[in-house]
This record gives sequence, C-alpha cells and structure tokens, in this order.
Amino acid sequence: MAVVALALRGRLLTGPASNGMSFLERLADDGVIKKKDIEEIETLVRDKGEDVEDILYARGIDEEKLLKLKSDYLKVPSKSVDPKKITF
Repeated sequence: MAVVALALRGRLLTGPASNGMSFLERLADDGVIKKKDIEEIETLVRDKGEDVEDILYARGIDEEKLLKLKSDYLKVPSKSVDPKKITF
C-alpha cells in the first residue's frame, strides 16, 4: 500500500491542534519522539533543509503511522491506496 501524503511535506507542521501545539510537540506528548528531540529536528529542517517526514522515518516511524498522526493532528481524513489501482 502507498500512503497519500498530506500537504505541508517538509515543513514544520502547525495546525488546529489543541493548545496551539506544534506537530512535533504533539508527537512528543504522544510519546512518539522525545521532547529533547524537537529542537534538533527543527534545526535540521530550518538550517539544513531536511524534510520532517524523512527525519521521522529515519527515527523509525513508518509511513502509515505518520499519515495517521498527521491526519489526527490536522483533523483531516486520510487514506492509504494501492498505487497499482490508480489509473492516469
């Protein structure tokens, strides 16, 4: 299955989360990453142009889980699709 990526790839996500929390803060609160990792991730994105998702994948978060986390955070539905079933 392929994952349909939500918009904002590569950016530090901000969205309609409760308490104005950033996506990375939400991940830390949910125990997905450590709070001490937030600054390092933000620096990699801001100063080196690295992609948030690629950083999180490298830390062991798979595509399906990241899609669900982003979907929950942004309060938008998500869907995984089989790329073989997509016609152009």
